Amino acid sequence: HVDIVMGSSLGAFIALGLDVDIPKIIVNPCLIPSVELPKLPDNTLSKALVDSYAPFEDGIFGHVTSGSRCFMAPGDELLGNTYRKPMEEHMPVTSIPGGHRLADEAMPQIVAAIQAMAQEKLEQELLTSFKQGWHYKFS
Repeated sequence: HVDIVMGSSLGAFIALGLDVDIPKIIVNPCLIPSVELPKLPDNTLSKALVDSYAPFEDGIFGHVTSGSRCFMAPGDELLGNTYRKPMEEHMPVTSIPGGHRLADEAMPQIVAAIQAMAQEKLEQELLTSFKQGWHYKFS
């Protein structure tokens, strides 16, 4: 059973595209891989592979779920703030320290968000249990 999906960079693109009704933690997302991947200095990916992402790019926000959060580093040397505005239109975005690679200093904010999501999920499950009368089992 999966309660939260987390992805960074291209993994964030994949996480956003998952058609699952669970919250997502998105970090420094690459929202248009067919444009961004060829820019990488050591790019060894085939054109066919890079182009294979294009059909999924237009609908990338079609599976954003309630409770999802995004974390972006303004110092991202690969993507900069290119995708900040589109992300803000679909979920809360929090600035984190560091660059494109996830910095150790950013982890406390991300872990806190995961803990809050887990706590909210637990509270929802307990409330549902009590509403269904399961509380009698604990009497």
